[in-house]
Amino acid sequence: MRSWYQDAIHQPFALTHGDRNRTSALLVHGFTGSPADMRALAEVVHACGLDVHVMRLPGMASEIDQLNDMTAEIWRDAVRRQWEEHRQRYERTVLVGYSMGGALSLLAAAEEPPDVLMLIAPLTRINDRRAPFLPVAKYVMRGVRPYANLKWDDPRMHEWFDRTRPSMMTRDPEHQQVMEHVAIYSARMLDELRRLLVQTRRSAPKVSSPTIILQGINDRIVLRRDTRELVTRLGGQVTYREMPGDHHLPLPAFDGWSRLCPAIDGELRAWMEMNEAGS
Repeated sequence: MRSWYQDAIHQPFALTHGDRNRTSALLVHGFTGSPADMRALAEVVHACGLDVHVMRLPGMASEIDQLNDMTAEIWRDAVRRQWEEHRQRYERTVLVGYSMGGALSLLAAAEEPPDVLMLIAPLTRINDRRAPFLPVAKYVMRGVRPYANLKWDDPRMHEWFDRTRPSMMTRDPEHQQVMEHVAIYSARMLDELRRLLVQTRRSAPKVSSPTIILQGINDRIVLRRDTRELVTRLGGQVTYREMPGDHHLPLPAFDGWSRLCPAIDGELRAWMEMNEAGS
């Protein structure tokens, strides 16, 4: 599976304006994602005048073979360390999280507030009726094979992977076998994800930073009702916007990007202008 993420585009990266810039954003990708998912978004943020740093979560991308060894604490500590270093380096900071990265960004913001917290389709619950049983299931269940029931004769499925993970080569029979039988999410790891999301919901009232949340109305992974509930839990001022699109809002290959891009640009430029006027 590691070969799926060997391209340089999946590595952490930064877009900067030079040593004198004192405003920056840290971007955090989602579950089984990579920094590549945040590339287009990073370019939009950078064009607004911010330095941008995009991290890679442990057990993801080139470390995908270690995914089942991850815990809520490992993920949370990794973002906490990156965020602490970021805040020490810059005077004004923005924290941006997508999906699971949104949950981790919220947890970091509850401890060390950014000037602005931006959440894109923030994951707060696993949308699966079996999720509540994971604390018990992890002792009796080997895991979940996420690609076991793919229809290899359906061209729409291959087109979807071409837009999200072209390096997975779903038309290759050998890769199909790996996807079906080798790619397994352990129940123990999934329960760690569930625990992380419980922590996220409990920590939401501690978030005092101005928060911008963007949610796709057709998202089947992060449901609107869960994001709306999160809005009511947060402790600071919240700007909440729903827009046409599914869970893949930050990916330009999907329709939601055409709505997300101007929304992010507008929010950040307004914030930058307000700060410049006040300085």
